[in-house]
Amino acid sequence: QHKIAQMLSMDLPTELAVAVGANEVEGVTGVVTNCGGITYPQGGWLCPAELTCNVLELAQQQGLQIHYQYQLQDLSRKDD
Repeated sequence: QHKIAQMLSMDLPTELAVAVGANEVEGVTGVVTNCGGITYPQGGWLCPAELTCNVLELAQQQGLQIHYQYQLQDLSRKDD
């Protein structure tokens, strides 16, 4: 609760962070916490596995070469 109070004391715009009561937390999450919290109305959620796949795919399109099942023995930088 202390951390939530600290975040809310920053006077962030309500579009970014809003205090919610215990009933609201339960309504949104389906979990009885018996305490309030904070919600981020414009926040999002990332799937770590999906993000990693897409980042690697983009990097490969930009020239990254990936070598799986290899043990790195040495790493050095080559300037173009």
